Amino acid sequence: MDGLDFSVSVSTYNRINTLKIFLDFWSNQTILPREICIGIDGSNDDTLNFLKDKCLSYPFKIKFNYFNRIQNYYGLARCHNWNFNNSEGSYILITDDDAAPHKRLLEHHIEKHLEYKNNIIVVGNRSTFLPYEIEDIYNKNEWEKLEISIDNPDHINCIFNNVSLRRDFLIGVGGYNEKLIHYMDALDSDLGRRIVDKYEVKKVFCKKSFTSRYTHPNDFQPSETRKL
Repeated sequence: MDGLDFSVSVSTYNRINTLKIFLDFWSNQTILPREICIGIDGSNDDTLNFLKDKCLSYPFKIKFNYFNRIQNYYGLARCHNWNFNNSEGSYILITDDDAAPHKRLLEHHIEKHLEYKNNIIVVGNRSTFLPYEIEDIYNKNEWEKLEISIDNPDHINCIFNNVSLRRDFLIGVGGYNEKLIHYMDALDSDLGRRIVDKYEVKKVFCKKSFTSRYTHPNDFQPSETRKL
C-alpha cells in the first residue's frame, strides 16, 4: 500500500456535530490519509473554534480555511477548490461531512489505484445503512447487494460523495466552476466531464468502498465511533 499519498477534501456549513463524527470515523481508517482539508463555508456555529482547538488531536493533519458565506453552491465549489490547491497529497478523495466511511474505505480506493496504475477515477458507493451498522454490513459482505449510486456515470455525477483521483487532474482543469449557478449535481457533472475530456480517464467502480450518510441522531455521539 506504499507510494500513494492521499488528502481528503470536505466542505462544511453549520454542522459541527456531523463534522466531529466524520473526523472520528476517519480516525479509524486502516490506512490514514495524509491530511483532511476542510473548507468552512461561512459557518456561524462553533466549527472554527473547534478546529482551532482540536485539530492537533487527530492522527492526521487537518487544514482548514474559513470563507464568508455566499450563495450555497458557490460556497461548496470555492471550499473544495481551496482544498485542492492547498492539499499536499498526490491523490484526493472528495467526500461530504455527513458521509461516514467504513474503516477500509481508503484502503480499497488505494487498491484500485495500484491495480490500474494511472489514469483512473475510483468511484465508491453510498448506502442507507446507519453509521454504526456499516462495519457489520461490510464484514457480512452485504455491500455486494448495493447498487452503484451514480446518476450519470458517463460524466461522473455524484463525484462529491466518495470519489478519488490524482490531484493534478483536479488542478489541471481548474477544479469546480465557481461561476456555475446550479445544484451540486450540475457542478459534479461539469467537473467530471472536463476531467474525462482532458485526460481520457477510466472510471473504476468500487462497491465495497462505501459510505453511510447521516444526520446526527440524538443517541449517536461522536465518541461512539471510536469503538467500531
